Amino acid sequence: MTTSKTGAIPYLAMDRGVFTYEFNKLALDGLQNRISVAELCTKHKIQQSQYYSWRDKFLRDGANVFQSNDTSKREEQLKSKMSKMEQIIGKLTLELKKND
Repeated sequence: MTTSKTGAIPYLAMDRGVFTYEFNKLALDGLQNRISVAELCTKHKIQQSQYYSWRDKFLRDGANVFQSNDTSKREEQLKSKMSKMEQIIGKLTLELKKND
């Protein structure tokens, strides 16, 4: 996504809830007091309530940037292995009960 010649961020530029570089920069500019929220919103032609909504989402979900996809892949592998082991335990338990 690119900004317009006026520097405004196009409306609905957020793609499926994923904030792009421009949205993150906008949130950071406001958080770092580089420019007042009023000026920031005027410059990008957005309502202050929209800015605060984006800022809150940025603060809430920003840590997800540092999560590795490897962790989720590893979790999936472990869950699959656990499921297989549970099936084996179940089969062995049934065999033991049959032998009693």
